[in-house]
Amino acid sequence: MTEQEWLTTWDPLALLNYLRADDEGARRVGVYRSDILSDRKFYLWACAALNRPEREVMSVRGIHRHQGGTVVIRYADSGSNGDNENEYVRDVPRAAALLRSMLVNPFAGRTYQRDGGKLWVRIRTHAQREIPLTPTVLEIASGVYNGEQCADCDGRGYVWTDTGGNVGQGHCRNCDDQGYIPFDPTPLPILADALETAGCTDEFLLRHLRGYDVCTALGPHHADLCSGGRIQSPNAQFTQNCAICRGVGWIKATIPRMRGDWAMDLLLGKE
Repeated sequence: MTEQEWLTTWDPLALLNYLRADDEGARRVGVYRSDILSDRKFYLWACAALNRPEREVMSVRGIHRHQGGTVVIRYADSGSNGDNENEYVRDVPRAAALLRSMLVNPFAGRTYQRDGGKLWVRIRTHAQREIPLTPTVLEIASGVYNGEQCADCDGRGYVWTDTGGNVGQGHCRNCDDQGYIPFDPTPLPILADALETAGCTDEFLLRHLRGYDVCTALGPHHADLCSGGRIQSPNAQFTQNCAICRGVGWIKATIPRMRGDWAMDLLLGKE
C-alpha cells in the first residue's frame, strides 16, 4: 500500500490488511501491529463503525467481507449474554475515514514516543522535540476522554420516577443510562490552545486537535496528492495552489474525533 492509497481508499479492510502483523489476514482480533492499532483501538473503532455504544458490545471477534463487497463485524452482544452477532457496517466509507482519523498516518515519517511523563516527537531524521505535558494539558485531556458526569441523574445512570405514588428507576435520556456524557470532541481546540501555550510547536498535533486533516485532494491526472497546499498543474510542468485547501494544506475534518483518537491516547499514555 502506498501513502496515496492509505489516504484515499474507502475500504476499511484494505487499511486493516496493511496493518496486520502476520499472514493470517484481517479476520481475527489481535493480528494487527500493536504499535499502530491495539486491540483496544480496534474495539473502539468497531463500536463507532457500527454506531453502537460501548456498553452494548462486550468484545469484537472479527471482521470480514460479505457478498457484494459489504463489510461485516462479528461481536459479542452484552445484551444477549455474550452471544455472537454479525452486523453489517452500514456506511463503509465512513468506517474507513474513522479508522484513518484515529491513527497516525504510518507514511508521514512522524514518530511519537511516550517516556514516563514525557512525550517526544521525531519527524523523519530530525532531532526529537518534547511535547510539554503540563498539569493543565493533562487535566483537560482527561476530562474530554472520560466525559462529564450526567447532571440529570447525578451519575447514577437512571432517574427517579414517581407514577401514582410508586417511586422507581427510569431511563435517563440525557446520558442513555451511562451515568456520564460520553466523549465530546468539542473542547479539543481548548486542549490545543493549552498545548500551544505550554510551548508545543507540533503543527500536525495542534491542527488535528483543532479539527483539521491533511488535504488529500488529487491532481488533474489523479496521480498526485496535494502536498503542503501545492498540486501539479494540468500539464504537470509546475505546481500551483490546491483549489480544495486553497494552498493551506489542511481541510476541515469531516469525521469528528472519537474515543481512541491517536492524539488523545498519546497525551494520556494509552495504548
